[in-house]
Amino acid sequence: NDGKPWDQNMALSSIHGSSSSLKESVGGAIDGSMNVNGETEIRYGIAGNPSRDYTPFTMRTFTTLNEGDTYVKRHFMIADRLDRMANRSLDWVNETYQAVNYEPVESSSGQRIRLFKTSSSTFGGALASETCAHMDSSDFFYCAGSTTPKKGYYAHFAITCGSQYYFGTDRYFFSPKNAGDVKQPWICNSADSSPPSYKFLGFYPSGNCSALNGLLFDPLGCGS
Repeated sequence: NDGKPWDQNMALSSIHGSSSSLKESVGGAIDGSMNVNGETEIRYGIAGNPSRDYTPFTMRTFTTLNEGDTYVKRHFMIADRLDRMANRSLDWVNETYQAVNYEPVESSSGQRIRLFKTSSSTFGGALASETCAHMDSSDFFYCAGSTTPKKGYYAHFAITCGSQYYFGTDRYFFSPKNAGDVKQPWICNSADSSPPSYKFLGFYPSGNCSALNGLLFDPLGCGS
């Protein structure tokens, strides 16, 4: 506001940092060799009718993430008096961070999960401290995982599309492709335009739970 002194004006500051930590995480080169094809961009400005009083703000990261990879970025937004903004913003520059982690970020917290076959067509789950009361005794099977990420463990999903079921790491298992060979995950298949149902069931070693693929997840299958 031009009619007020600096100490009575308010301001918004974005502390986005540089790409130095990103370069360090991928071995010092941003050339595509480590699936990072360019430095991160912050794009901002005004759009549309200025009388609507909004500012577009977005971040563009030129990174390809494979299963198990994690992209991390830490930046800050500060709202304060205009006369304080320059010093306050500089204080936070060294706290910004971004990186690509090629190993899953482990957590020391979380609980162990066990998934059990509860019939020839269903499976259920229970925490390690719980008992699965309805295990399929004629074809006993279970696999163990974690509620939080661990090295060598991958996110698993129970997906339902009509009367078809999948359990595993591929979130696009049922997704059909359009004429441009692009997957359409918002529909089940070309004959069924209804959306698939997803349930995230935790993190498990790859392949350990493959015997459950094709079975329906029953959240009450283990009983109490």
